[in-house]
Parts: sequence; C-alpha cells; structure tokens
Amino acid sequence: MKIYIDGLPVFFPYSHIYPEQYRYMRDLKGVLDRTGHCILEMPSGTGKTIALISLILSHFQTCSEKRRLIYLTRTVSETQKVHAEIRRVVATIQEHNAETTPIQSIGISSRFNLCINPKVACMPSGAECDSACRDLTARWVREKAVETPDIETCPFYEAFESHVPETLLGLGAHSLSDLRNEGKANGVCPYHTARVGVSRCNVIVGCYQYLLDPKISEVVGLQTQRRDIVVFDEAHNIDNTCIDSLSVELTKNDVDECEKRIEELIVLLKRERHTATARLRDDYQQMREEISKDIQQRGGDALIGPPVLSKDIISAAIPGSIRRAEHFLAFLRRWLAFVRYRFKQDTPFVESPSYFLFTLAETAQITDTAPLLHLCDRLQSLLATLEVKQIIRFASLQRLCQFGVMVATYKDGFSVVMEGCGKLRPFGSSLLMPSSSSSSSPSSSSIPSASAFPSGQSIPTASHGEYGAVLRLCCHDPRLVMAPVVEGADTVIITSGTLSPLSMYPTLLGITPTLVESYSLSLSRQCALPLIVTRGSDQLPMSTKFEVRHDYSVVRNFGSLLVTLSSIVPDGIVAFFPSYKYLGDIVSSWSEMNLLNQIYQNKLIFVETPNAVETGVALTNYRLACDSGRGGVFLCVSRGKVSEGIDCFEGHYGRCVIVFGIPFINTAESHSLKARLEYTRLHFGVSESEWLNFDAMRSTAQCVGRVLRSKDDYGIMIFADKRFSLKDKRAKFPKWISAALSSAHTNLSTEAASVAIMPFLREMAQTVPFSAQLGHSLWDSSHVARAEEEREAERKRVALGTEEKKREPLLPEKYAAAVAVSSASASASASASASASSASVGQESTFSELNSAQIAEQASFSTAPAPLLSSSYSSLSEKDERKVKDEVKEELRSFDMDLEPQLDEVKMEQSNVMLSGS
Repeated sequence: MKIYIDGLPVFFPYSHIYPEQYRYMRDLKGVLDRTGHCILEMPSGTGKTIALISLILSHFQTCSEKRRLIYLTRTVSETQKVHAEIRRVVATIQEHNAETTPIQSIGISSRFNLCINPKVACMPSGAECDSACRDLTARWVREKAVETPDIETCPFYEAFESHVPETLLGLGAHSLSDLRNEGKANGVCPYHTARVGVSRCNVIVGCYQYLLDPKISEVVGLQTQRRDIVVFDEAHNIDNTCIDSLSVELTKNDVDECEKRIEELIVLLKRERHTATARLRDDYQQMREEISKDIQQRGGDALIGPPVLSKDIISAAIPGSIRRAEHFLAFLRRWLAFVRYRFKQDTPFVESPSYFLFTLAETAQITDTAPLLHLCDRLQSLLATLEVKQIIRFASLQRLCQFGVMVATYKDGFSVVMEGCGKLRPFGSSLLMPSSSSSSSPSSSSIPSASAFPSGQSIPTASHGEYGAVLRLCCHDPRLVMAPVVEGADTVIITSGTLSPLSMYPTLLGITPTLVESYSLSLSRQCALPLIVTRGSDQLPMSTKFEVRHDYSVVRNFGSLLVTLSSIVPDGIVAFFPSYKYLGDIVSSWSEMNLLNQIYQNKLIFVETPNAVETGVALTNYRLACDSGRGGVFLCVSRGKVSEGIDCFEGHYGRCVIVFGIPFINTAESHSLKARLEYTRLHFGVSESEWLNFDAMRSTAQCVGRVLRSKDDYGIMIFADKRFSLKDKRAKFPKWISAALSSAHTNLSTEAASVAIMPFLREMAQTVPFSAQLGHSLWDSSHVARAEEEREAERKRVALGTEEKKREPLLPEKYAAAVAVSSASASASASASASASSASVGQESTFSELNSAQIAEQASFSTAPAPLLSSSYSSLSEKDERKVKDEVKEELRSFDMDLEPQLDEVKMEQSNVMLSGS
C-alpha cells in the first residue's frame, strides 16, 4: 500500500501496518531530513526491518541527490531476510510506477558463503576457502598457467576478469543466494562480482565487520561517504564488535607455529636463491608496486587488509632494515623471540603499548618501531614472491605481524594484556568480550545442524583444551572504530529490540544523536507475561549472587521452578544461565537431587555447549521434540550463540523463557575486562558497577526477547532472581517489557508464578478476530491518514500558539512604569478612603482601574508595529534601516503626545479621590 508520512509517499509492501511501525517511520523521516544520527529501540517481532527499508527506499525516490544505504546485521542469515524485504519494497514501488531512482542492491559476504568452485566451496572453514581460492587465482598462478596449461586455475574467476564490470549486475536485489545462482548460470565468480557491486550499487547489505573491521573493509572497499545512510540492525552489542575489530591475540600455540613457518620461509628462500634470483632481486620493487595499488585491484592475492584504520595506514617507504628478504626474516625472528620471552614469564600483566615497546627496546634491542609498522605488507609480498601455496598455514605468522603493526600504531585506548597463564582454556571459549565474539565472524551464518554432516561422517567434538596463556592487544575505546563511520556518513541509525538502557550508547560510541527513542507495543491483547520470581516454594530467596549461588536451597528452588514450569507450559522452554561453568554445576546438582528425572517426565532436556556443532545438533533435536508434541527444555548460556546469534525460538519453540540470575560478567579472572573498565571509568565517566549493570541488563533483555518473534506470538518471561525486583534493575528493562510487567508480578514465589501463568495460557489459546485488531494493533491506510491529519492539526496549534506568543506586544519601559504607578496609587487611594461610603469608594476605584486598562490597551495598540519593524532590520540596507528607525521614533513621539493628556486625567482623578477620602 501507499501511505503518506509527513508528506513523503511511503511504499509499504503489506496491506496493514503496526502503529509502532508508523511512529518509527515518522521519526526516521525527521532524522533523515535533519541528516542526523539516531538510536531507536523497537520491540521484537514488530517489523522494524521492513519499516526501515520501506521508509529509506521511498525517501530515495524523492531525493535530488544520489544516496546510498549500507544495511549491516549480525549474521549472514539475517542479510538474506533483509534482501527479501528489499525485493518486496521494490516490487511495491514499481507497482505504483514511482521508481524515479532505480534500486540496485548487493549482498556482500566471504568466499565461504559465495564461492561456487567445487574445490573451494567444500572447505570446512572460511580461512581454508580463502587459502584455496588464492591457490587458483593469485597473479603468479595465472601467469604460469598461460605458459603451462596443466596448471589449474579458477574458470569462474577467469570469466569474471573477461567481463566488463558494468555488465555483471542488473537492477534489483541481489542476495547471496541470487549471486550464487547467477554465477552458476553465467559462469562468473559471485564473490568478486559482489566486490565490484560495492562501488556501483545504492544498497549494500552485509555483516558489521565489512564496515567496522579494517582488515575486511579495506579488502572489500567499503568506506562511508557523504549522503550515505548506515543502519546497524540488532546493534545491542555494537560496542563490543567495535572493540573486537581492533583487538588481536596470540597464544602459546601461535608462537610455536610461527617459529616453524619462519624456518620454512628461510628454507624456501635459500632454495629460490639458486633458481629464481631475478624474481627475488625484484621483490622489493614488486612490493612497492603492490602497495601503491588500490587494495581492491590486487585480485586473488589480497586476502586480508591492514589491521589498522585507513586513516592510520603508514604511507612512508619500507625501512631499509627489512627490504631484503633475509633481513626481514631476521627481524621477524627477533620480534618472535621477544614475544616468546614474554610468554616464558608466565605472569599475568597489563601494560600500555608504550611500555611494551620500551621493554622491546631493552630486551630485544629493537629501538626503531618503523619496521613493525610494515610487517603485514612485507610478509604478504614475500609469500607472493616465493609463490607459497596453502597460505592458511601462515595464519599464526600473520597474527604475529598484525600484533606488531598495531602495537606500534596505537597508544591511547589500548592495553597489552597477558592472562590465563598456567590454565586450560576450554575449546570455543570467548577470548575478548564474551558478549560478541560468538557471533562476530562474517563467515558464519548460524549454528550448523546435524544435517550439515553426511551420513557416516563423524561430528566434530570439543577438545579438552589447550595451554591457556594468551597475549592480547586489547582495544578499550569503541569510538576509535565508530568515528570514521559517523564522520563520513550523513545518517547513522543504531537500532535493536533490546537496547535498554539507551543512555549508555551515545557515551560509549561517541555519537551525538538527534533522536533517542524506545517504542512500546500496541496490542489487542497482552501477549507477553513478564514475571519476577524471587523465592521458591519454601519462601527462601533465589539468586545467583556469588556468595549464595551454590547454596543447596537456591539450587533446589531453581530446579523446582523448572519442574513446575515444565508441567504447565506447553511445547518449548528455554532457560538461560550466567555461564557455562554454572550451567554445568547446576545440571550436576539437579541430577543428584533427582530433579532432572522429574523434568524429563514432562519434557526432553537439551544442553548448549561451547562447541557450535554440538549445539547445532541439540537445537535440531529440540525443535523436533517440540514438533512431535513431546516438548523440550533447552538449557543455554547468556551471551552464547543461542541467546543472540540465531533466531530459532519462534512460535511454540519458545513458549517460555527463564533467566536464572542476572548475567554479570565475572571480572575476577579477566585482566582485559578490568583494563577496559578502568579505561571506561577514566575516559567516559562510567563507573565499573554502572557498566556491569548496563551490560548484564541488556544481555537479560536479549535473552527474554527470544520469546516474541512476531505480534501473533505469545510467551512467558521469567526473571528468576530476587535482584530483578529492585527498582534500579526494573528501570533498565526495555520500554515494551516494562509496560507489560504488572506491579503485582514483581515479587512472586514459585506457586504464585504458576497461578499467574494458567489464566494467561487459557486466554492466549483463544483466537483474536481481525476486527478486534484493526484500529488497535493493526492499521490500514485510512488510520495512517487520520493519524497524519491529527499530527498536522497539532502542529498547526503549536505553531499558532508560538506565533501569538511572538506577536504579544510589550509596553515601553517608561509607560509600563506609569501604568504600574497609577495602579498602585489607585490601590492606596482605595485603602485610604475606608471611612467613606463603600459605594462611592468602589465607584472611584473601578473608574481608576478602567482608566489604567484603557491606557494599557492604547499603549499596546500604539506600540504594536514597533517589534515588527525592529525584527526586519537584519534584512534591510543601511539607508533603509535608518529610515525605518526614524519612522519608529516618530511613532513613539506621537504615542507620547497622545498619552500625556490621559495621564493628566488619571492624576487628577487620583487627587480627587484622595481629597474625598481625607
């Protein structure tokens, strides 16, 4: 349908719209008109994606200048949904013959998601896909293939090179699946086609890292520019994503691997000295040519960009100490020896980059940091010169070089941290910030399911762990990453269903938004039931506070709550715990208490593990259990893959979500987190407790947000911790959750919660007729038109009131004082004539007041033109301005002459009153 929002024709691909979508689009329209930034919290399941796309693409049709939309999401699967909505909106625009600006959208992703070459696409990881692609498309491989036809190259890349870029993409939406299908049909590489589309399309859809991570954005060529609109969808963890993109880490295994690869390069170099002397002699010149090229023009050679922001890339010449290959490898060995020395200390530490480099100069005698700045470029050049295949083997060496480049580039906002010494680090555990790393990879779209493995193939399992010492260069300031985006684009939109508390994001991201808003749900019936359960059946409190979380009564009451819910809630129940360790402890304790068997009598039990493959198998079986009617309970972890990385609990798969305890991050064992909190306190003015509460409550909101995936959905939200009943915690809930939370449901026992759930489920079992929804939770075009009319009428009333306030005349100071004196004299006269007859005095007093009112009225009338004349001075020439001023003076003189007789009359009357009174 076609609707009008603040005069803008908006093409909405559905016949009805939610009221909150209308308010959302109306506010977005204002932000786009003001070319500002905004932070908007839209409830889960209310169609914020289609509202965003409809408004922005409709806005494109009325813009005189060319604009570009960069739409960024967390996962690859979400980009597919975005493209489906783009296709609907474009079709609606074309139906109304309103396409003045043709829409051309492109999805960008890694080779892992786009490659159609069977020998590359079969690789199990994104890094292995990149390595296999380079073996077929590198410049030196293709040059050799010309002379030796037996050398295998990629036919899809060769076809891409032979095409004119303008002919590769047509108009319309090109999702990842579309690119793969078109590539197979035309025999052209879809990955490189997408990279070409970045500079030609006016809508670009991808994951956060394609704009925020310099190692990826430089290769893809995606940078913000004037007139860009950047959308960060599901951006509740955007600050952690920014920090991760400028952080790098090394493990003890990386150090051991680096030593092997350096020795391998030395052997290759000696061998090539006898067979390819000319090529090695020209190595430095080739490196200069490659660096001088735009990184997007390096073809299959460029797998990774520089690890620093584009504004921080050094353009100076390569230092002479690492120009020759032998000298570069010798320097690399010294750098590695220093890093190994820091690992051998086996002592946790937190240092500034400046002190780390000071230690480097004292220990390894590396006083000049210039070679460190060029390590990545020099390594890539040497690998290309030596024609090294299977470059994935050198991933650890690349990280070592990235560490050197970044520690030499950045000083403020970073720390060098060594932690985990002497401990085992579980497989798949988060290394930087546990809230975002699980879903940060642009190559991973979702948890793999059991169907991803052919029959007979073993499913990978978690390893027992590795030596846990980790050396990290940690970024603490998200503003460093967001600054180029905010400064380059006209409008940055940060939106999610769970951004509360909203006030923290402008501070952390360095954004000055023109609008910060949280929207409530408009429902024909209350489909969400939030309950805060503070105590068990024995009336003992429940909490995951560290001092009591392992108490027998707390563990038993948590289990009893889940047993009760499993017996009354149909289909699926999802339970979230603060950490994997606590989840393991709870499951073990419940097993000893026989509580697991009681739950199993009602539903099947599934558990999330740190291993993504195992979790994928469990999730697939959980959904099968819900479909079969048996029901299931899925035990998960806050900030895990299930809590925010995927969308798989819609409908009956998530009828109830339980959050056991407030998911605070454990700061006791994380030196990197402590360093970040200290930096946040000093530079943002945010205390440690304030930030930890903010992070815990947004994680809680993200967990319970799994329960509602559309407005037709319904579910129960259980907050199982007595601390949730505190006012400061409830104030941090999203607006749409707070509106549904009754004051009677903020301090419940297990039995009271079950009593509240039963009538809710009975009500939800009844269908709601369409007529009851129309006008309340659903609007058609007539409702939108009526809302626009009311808004326009309100705007006119406000404007009229403002205009009348501006026109309200002011008496000149002289005459205002005269009126005040006359009024005061009249009042004194009335007081003095108390002994006279009341009728006479009242008459005289009334007469005096009337004369004062007449004088004020005449003064008002006479001086009304003065402000209007004065306000127009700024638009007049100097000669005209003098003329206007003379007219004003003449007007005031005539006012003075007209007023003098009336003032004399007033004084005469006052004298008569005083005489009669005496």
